[in-house]
Amino acid sequence: MKSILDRFRYGTVLPLTLLVSAAAGLLAAVGLILLPIIAGPSADMRIEPAGGIILVDKDFTVDIVVESTIPVNVFAGELSYNPDVLDIVSIDYNTSIADLWAKKPWYENGAGTLEFAGGTTRPGGFWGTDTLLSVTFRAHAPGESQLVFHDTRILQHDGLGTDADVAEPIDVLF
Repeated sequence: MKSILDRFRYGTVLPLTLLVSAAAGLLAAVGLILLPIIAGPSADMRIEPAGGIILVDKDFTVDIVVESTIPVNVFAGELSYNPDVLDIVSIDYNTSIADLWAKKPWYENGAGTLEFAGGTTRPGGFWGTDTLLSVTFRAHAPGESQLVFHDTRILQHDGLGTDADVAEPIDVLF
């Protein structure tokens, strides 16, 4: 029986070592490629609460919340709702994470839309979870209304305007 030193001298250990190293390198490369896919989106814009039952002629408030695991600095989108059932009463954007508005939150109750585009001037951008807007609605007629996001965008704080990988928005029902 040959010792390990003899096997190394005759080349049987070296190919095994190379084979193990190559396999480890391949697994690491595949992991780096799949990590963004497995990790999921880096940013999210959602409505809280996610639904409810509201009485006619009663007000209720929802928050548009941004959550990001990477630094971001621009937030934009459109929210639509059923104007036969709901009206926007007010929008609070002064306490939000955006301190600069390219398009101040603007709504049209007749069309059932709310549009916004703002950003933050915080050094390093924003990351974490916080409220972008608080929207107060009034139910003026019986019925159902979904709150639906359209054209939602969150941009990375990289100086290039790179889109963050944003989670697919979920509609909410009132």
